[in-house]
Amino acid sequence: MNSDPPSSSSASSPSLPPSHRSSQSPSPSPSLQSSSLHPASLTLDALTQHFLAAKHALTSTTQYMSRANTLVTHSRAIIEELASLHARAAFVERGAEEEVALLEVVKEKLRGEGEQTEDGFQETIERLDRANGRLEATLVGLRGRIIQEDGQAVHRGQTRTLYDFIDPSTHETLQAELRKDIDEFTESRSEDYENTLTRFSDSLNTIVSTLFESGQPNASLPPKTPKSFYQDDDDEEPVPSTIKGLFQVQETHAAEMATLLHGLVRHYDLCVNALKHTEGGGEAAKQAIQQADGSGTLMDESLYRRAAPEAISETDRVEMLSVLAHDALELDDVVDEISMRCSAQEDLASHLLTRVQQARRRDAVLREVVTMLHEMHTLHLPSYVHSLSSFKNTWFRIRQSISQKTDGLVELADGNEAFLTAYGKLGEELERRRQAEARMDGIKRRAEREIQRMHEADREAREKFLEEYGGSLPRGIWDGG
Repeated sequence: MNSDPPSSSSASSPSLPPSHRSSQSPSPSPSLQSSSLHPASLTLDALTQHFLAAKHALTSTTQYMSRANTLVTHSRAIIEELASLHARAAFVERGAEEEVALLEVVKEKLRGEGEQTEDGFQETIERLDRANGRLEATLVGLRGRIIQEDGQAVHRGQTRTLYDFIDPSTHETLQAELRKDIDEFTESRSEDYENTLTRFSDSLNTIVSTLFESGQPNASLPPKTPKSFYQDDDDEEPVPSTIKGLFQVQETHAAEMATLLHGLVRHYDLCVNALKHTEGGGEAAKQAIQQADGSGTLMDESLYRRAAPEAISETDRVEMLSVLAHDALELDDVVDEISMRCSAQEDLASHLLTRVQQARRRDAVLREVVTMLHEMHTLHLPSYVHSLSSFKNTWFRIRQSISQKTDGLVELADGNEAFLTAYGKLGEELERRRQAEARMDGIKRRAEREIQRMHEADREAREKFLEEYGGSLPRGIWDGG
């Protein structure tokens, strides 16, 4: 604070900077409204009141300046934290996205292998169905073929079919074992493949949704600041979209507050100087301060540093009082502006706090994502791969078993078809034999008749020979037979 008398140049210029609210109607202190503000009419009492108002303004703005300094310092620390959090978040997100992409590839590969196994199972079942259908058709044929005995069907209640001549336990055992194989595959597919793939997908979806959540803006961040103190009622100042912008606006407010405070100090110094150049000014100020606070502890000793202040011309004194009177009109507006700029800084600091809280939440979520990815790689993924491998191994074993049993069904179907064919050929063979025997019987009868005829002709020839020549042949030559 300068206690020297002002020069002509300094006294002629306002000590308070122009307030952004100076365009509005001034609202001087009630104690000053009754006094004329013309420099020539500034009484000692009026000067004292201006001095008290200036000192009160400095005192009241101290808390705002202290708070503004705290806010700027705290905001700078928040910005440093935000920079660290954002850098780490960018690194973690990039790494997490790469890990998720890799896990997606692994999941699709496991899904593809499972689908190949499923396709192989369907192909095997189709071959089994064909073999079993063929066997069932032969069994139906055996049940429908009634055994004929002595060329006649056996009476009702005593009929027998070709099915009665086979052992049904063979194909029933095969079918029961095949059902066990299919049930085992179905259980392995459900537990080792489908449930595992579902758990894999759920875990991956949880990671993806959590990672997506970490990148979402916080809905609690206000879109705009409260109405600015230096704008019209219908205007609103948008919040800077960047952290740098927020801090720059906050620093701008701090700089403006410093300028305004400097103006208040200059105005106070001007009031002190005016009192020092007014007879009885120091004592009047002292009494006024004692009445104001009851102790006089707020008294400025600069009023008593010199017994006789440096003399100034009347012209300079009039100019000094003119500047003082002009600044007094701006005093309340300047104090209000400092208060409102401090309030604006509070709002901006609140925005920064909201941003850092959002960044902290994002950091916490990303830490959770990293933990989930670690658990996925170290715990879940090996288990998923093992389960899918177990499913494939189970299928390889079951496929071999089903193929062998399917071959057994095919052999049974071949045997039954051969049985049906042989039985069909048996009837033809019996008919052929009957016809052959009939032909042989006919030939036999015809031969017997021919032999009988030949015997009769021979007998007649013998008798005729005996009759003609038998008596002429001695017994030594022919015995007469």
